[in-house]
Amino acid sequence: MIAASIYNDDCEERRRKEMTDKFGERVKDIRSKKKLTQEQVGERAGINPKYLGEIERGIKSPTAVVMCRVSSALGVPICEILTNDYCPHNK
Repeated sequence: MIAASIYNDDCEERRRKEMTDKFGERVKDIRSKKKLTQEQVGERAGINPKYLGEIERGIKSPTAVVMCRVSSALGVPICEILTNDYCPHNK
């Protein structure tokens, strides 16, 4: 039973890291295409630009509220940032 719990925790942690990385990559890609700086997006989203950089690099895992604020700051719906695997519109 303990081995299964450790395995499940490990899988969950890898999935969380993958989601965090993909979200950050998409944010950076969209921000770059819109020619916005981290400072501009951070100000619009009400977050520190350094924190935005950490999100983009997959170091920090933003809350749902922060994800929505970032998508709004970028002027895109949240599904445009989320990968196809997690977007309900692509199902």
